[in-house]
Amino acid sequence: MNKNRNIVILIGTFYRGGAERVCSIISNYLVSKGWKVSIVLILGGPLEYSLDSRIDVYRIGRDKSHLKKIQMLRKYYKDVKPDIILSFMAQESIIGYFALMGLPYPFITTERNDPQGSKRPFIIQRLYEFVMKKSYLNILQTKRVQKYYEGKGIHNSVIIRNPIDIQINTTYENKTRIISVGRLEKAKNHQMLINVFSKINSKYPKTVLDIYGNGSLEKELNNQIYQLGLSNCAYVHKATDEIKTKMADSFLFVLASNYEGLSNALMEALAIGVPCISTDSCGSNELIDDGVNGIIVPIGDEEELFNAIERMIENPELAKSMGMKAKKVGDAYSVDKICSQWEKVLDSKNN
Repeated sequence: MNKNRNIVILIGTFYRGGAERVCSIISNYLVSKGWKVSIVLILGGPLEYSLDSRIDVYRIGRDKSHLKKIQMLRKYYKDVKPDIILSFMAQESIIGYFALMGLPYPFITTERNDPQGSKRPFIIQRLYEFVMKKSYLNILQTKRVQKYYEGKGIHNSVIIRNPIDIQINTTYENKTRIISVGRLEKAKNHQMLINVFSKINSKYPKTVLDIYGNGSLEKELNNQIYQLGLSNCAYVHKATDEIKTKMADSFLFVLASNYEGLSNALMEALAIGVPCISTDSCGSNELIDDGVNGIIVPIGDEEELFNAIERMIENPELAKSMGMKAKKVGDAYSVDKICSQWEKVLDSKNN
């Protein structure tokens, strides 16, 4: 494998999020293996994940028109002369591909969402599918998404899961804390979890709910907690670098999302050994064997979510057994294993 390769990675921003976390891990890994890595922030903004000092970061900015973004990016391609271009996200891939037209650099996209659940604007999704068909390769996270795109005539794809780095395990000592992690946006459906927790707490008054994340619904969620009389047992916290420790000190992890690409938080909770409940959002049923290493419930179903949480509370040994079986996720999707898959795929055009 040729080590001294030159890659440009496109992404919207580097705020704290799943795609950005994966981008940071891959970028740092590639630099450690001798790659020259440049990251283009199409929308600009700060870096909320740490990057190796050897990585060049180029910001375009959300205030620029699409045409200006394409012009600036095209000039950057010509200056950097990459061996490969990797693009995260749909709109960034569209801009990145049109900036590339006529230039000789291989283009790879990586879909980080569920196209059926995310409800992208029609024109954006159609343009993205056009770009995917024209790309050298498309890196997907789940079999569900791969099947969807194959139905659209897109067959040049591979599946690579998200990398996770877990150095901590739960002790199973906490018997009351329920934790959820994710952006404070409608897609994560924290509202449903809070409604269900209100009923759980009425029956099991020692239970506590901690939600960690940043987003536009922080005030709305806190108001919901207040209206339900849960201010002394349900809390919304800012995202934290200590989230793995918080997970390890929890009895149960719950993902109530309406849709996902592939939840990093769920993967981490499983690897830590926290008993997990997830809606049947994209990727969850490829990580959780329902009733064996976690529980899957239908999307948007409050009654089934209540029943699943109650089942865990009433059967702590069953919950612990599921959590211990879930730890295998950490071995299967370690940083070294997953990043080596990324490097092999990214270098394949040169082999």
